[in-house]
Amino acid sequence: MKHAALIMAHKNKSQLIRLIKAVSTDNIDVFIHLDKKWKLTKGDIEDIKNCGKKVIIVKKRIHGVLDRFSLPQIEFNMLDCAIRHERVTGETYNYFILLSGQDYPIKSNSYIQNFLDKEYPKPLIDHEDAEVGNWVWGKYQLTRWENKITEIQKRLSKGLIRSIKVGLCLLAYKIEKALCGIPWQKLQGSGIKIYGGSQWWILPHGVIDFIQEQKKSNKKVVKQLKRAWTPEENFFQTLAMNSPYSKYVIKNDPIFDTGRGNFKAMQYCNFITPTKNFMGHPYIITVEDFDRVMAKKALFARKFDQTVDAEIFDMIDKARNE
Repeated sequence: MKHAALIMAHKNKSQLIRLIKAVSTDNIDVFIHLDKKWKLTKGDIEDIKNCGKKVIIVKKRIHGVLDRFSLPQIEFNMLDCAIRHERVTGETYNYFILLSGQDYPIKSNSYIQNFLDKEYPKPLIDHEDAEVGNWVWGKYQLTRWENKITEIQKRLSKGLIRSIKVGLCLLAYKIEKALCGIPWQKLQGSGIKIYGGSQWWILPHGVIDFIQEQKKSNKKVVKQLKRAWTPEENFFQTLAMNSPYSKYVIKNDPIFDTGRGNFKAMQYCNFITPTKNFMGHPYIITVEDFDRVMAKKALFARKFDQTVDAEIFDMIDKARNE
């Protein structure tokens, strides 16, 4: 079976090249999106393009922003590029593997290939049902305005400027609510069940086809999904779990023992360790995490940063190639 790795990158050229070399094989082609705000020369881009067996760089570059639809849009741009490549070459990808430029494989290429071949066509995606009051439900309550106000209050001391900015956010909230309604309420009665989870996923071609079709034919629902706060953690998760392939999703299995949150995308995130508390974002993986990370059953791990710890990559490569 052949697969496509989709990598969203925004910094650390040499680290990205190392990642590409690690995942690029005869059976895995690599498609790269380079963030528009990442300043790269033509020579840099050529270095990235020529570092693996088959590396294709997405021509349309946009700037990805957390909690905005720009991140799912980057994912769609990479998928469109990969699907165009299929049409030109006649090849077919079974799985599409979404990664960031700060991910790295923690299993050998043969292990990853055998795992994907065995699990196909199961969608490997983290997912949690939306229930009134939980975090997924909250993403559809226009809570991004509350979050924005909290950020302003933390960043600015009391005074006229802070009051004006908070007032503008409250006004924007009221206008959006009056004109567009609350996304959760708009979605009620649509027949679609809402899910949320980690941004990263490994999805079979059938699910990608379903999502692409929904994007074209179910525009009212898609419009409300786009309005969610943190759509990168809701959009693909919801549509994948409403696809016919959701029946193949395994909700509880030892293979998914990958870390906090039971991430079903086979990617370990370093959210909490014996010496670090949960902070809401993944910690950088360093050599002190090596034994614990390599003992996980995940295929990939994140977050890595060579400017913080470069030695960890050598340790992982040695273990992967033994």
